[in-house]
Amino acid sequence: MSEFKAPSSEEVTASINENGENIIPSPIQLPDWLCIFLPCLKNLPVMIAYRKIQSDSAILWRTVPGRPEEQDWVGYDSDACIINDTIKLTPGTIIPADMLVSKCSAGSLVDSV
Repeated sequence: MSEFKAPSSEEVTASINENGENIIPSPIQLPDWLCIFLPCLKNLPVMIAYRKIQSDSAILWRTVPGRPEEQDWVGYDSDACIINDTIKLTPGTIIPADMLVSKCSAGSLVDSV
């Protein structure tokens, strides 16, 4: 039995409906087609830094899909993170959301961008 409580699918849906998806907006708001004509926009320092902080996936403590009585670490796209999620971090992980670290191993080091 884990010390963590996984949110129900209803709680996940309600949180996303109330707070939106976990998406970091681009620092430069331009139409996608403009990057085709001005590919140099991708190489601006602000855009390079933005790409470095993007996380594609997250390991979340959730109810196992198809088995509502079972909870375990499940891989999701990082935009599936919700407020109060429990996220498992491993060495080299890009943190997929603003977060509060409640427990970590001795010798852990966090490098912020």
